[in-house]
Amino acid sequence: MARINSKKKGNRGELIICKILSDHFGETFNRVPASGAISTIHKLSTSSAKTLAGDIICPDLFKFTIENKFGYEIDLYNLFQKDNGDKKKIGEFLSQSIVDCGKTVSMSPMVIYTRTRKKPLVFLLEESFSSHKDIIRQLDQYMVFNHNNVSWIVADFVEVLVKFPKDFFFEKANGWI
Repeated sequence: MARINSKKKGNRGELIICKILSDHFGETFNRVPASGAISTIHKLSTSSAKTLAGDIICPDLFKFTIENKFGYEIDLYNLFQKDNGDKKKIGEFLSQSIVDCGKTVSMSPMVIYTRTRKKPLVFLLEESFSSHKDIIRQLDQYMVFNHNNVSWIVADFVEVLVKFPKDFFFEKANGWI
């Protein structure tokens, strides 16, 4: 059996998510060189950190830093168990997104998790919904996942894109419709 190059697999996953986001919003989303490691290992200005935080370079006024996880064979049923490796790994993803987001000003973390040949899921802080309290009810299915006393909403990524308004994802600016 051929060895899977996890770096290439992760890069491919980031490109897929960038295409989904770019097509949906009509804005350009790109991979961060070295998958976000630049903002982790270098001291950057606030504007540079905002651009390079996470795994995906987002357009101006986008409210989230995106941590993209692709190809991990995590069994989400294990999220309901007390302690196990899969729950720990998801927790690491969420913690990493909070650290990356902490390098920015007024952005929220978003984790997109895609298992091989499955639909992408999105993890969003429950507090991200404070100005859109009723929006969660538009989703067919979602769950709340608590990690380190922080509540995350987990849902189908594409459904969130389709059902949530643009102002959930982008700050309003002069002339913005």
